Amino acid sequence: TQAGSVAGGYSTPPSSDKGAAVRPVSTVTDRAYGVCLARDNAIFTSSEKYVYGVRKTGGVVAMISDTMQKPRGCAWDGEGTVYVADKGSGKIFAFPGSVASMTKQPMVKVAELEDVYGLAVVVSSSWRQLTGTLVAVVISGWFL
Repeated sequence: TQAGSVAGGYSTPPSSDKGAAVRPVSTVTDRAYGVCLARDNAIFTSSEKYVYGVRKTGGVVAMISDTMQKPRGCAWDGEGTVYVADKGSGKIFAFPGSVASMTKQPMVKVAELEDVYGLAVVVSSSWRQLTGTLVAVVISGWFL
C-alpha cells in the first residue's frame, strides 16, 4: 500500500501471511482523512474538496462530492445517511450513503460548527433520548 490508501481487512485472514490480511480498496488520494462504512460502501475524504465512495469489496471509486473545502471526518447513522465534517467551511453535510451504485450525491447542510473535524453517530437503546444522535468533534487551535 501507499500513502493515502484506503485498505480493507479480513476478520479471518486467508493465510498466515500478515500482508495478505490487508488489501487496498483505493489509492485515488494522497491522504485520506475520514473513513466510514455505510452498509456495503466505504466512504472516505481527501485533504481538499473531495468525498469518495467505493464498494467495501473494492472496484471503481466514485467521486461523491467535489464541493467541500477541507472534508475530514465522516460517520454513518446505521440506516442510510452519511455525515461529513467540512473543516474548511465549518459545516456538517449529509447525503444518502447506502445506495447500491456510488455516484455524485447532493450534499445537504445539517449544521454549522467552527473547526468541525470528527464525527460519530451514537446509537444506543439505553440512551432513549439520544438514539441516532450525531456527535461532532471540534478541535480548535490544533494543526491537523
